[in-house]
Amino acid sequence: MRPPPFYGWVVVGAAFFVLFMAYGSQFSFGVFFSALLEEFGWSRAALSGAFSLYAFGYSGFAFVSGGLTDRWGPRAWAASFSARAGSP
Repeated sequence: MRPPPFYGWVVVGAAFFVLFMAYGSQFSFGVFFSALLEEFGWSRAALSGAFSLYAFGYSGFAFVSGGLTDRWGPRAWAASFSARAGSP
């Protein structure tokens, strides 16, 4: 009888898939730039400014999130953030 695969590899595979999809959609903005311009009718400056604002907020939140993760640990931080994100 063959032993089941090591569970850590399942976690690695799941994390790879989630990060692949998340960062793939995040960094595909340039591919859809002209389509977004046509769809929303914004200027190039306005659309680029919207993505720049997103990138700045994402980077700023990463510093805060990293510090809180170091202080409380990833499990407590993820649980508290999930509870806040799911509440109305």
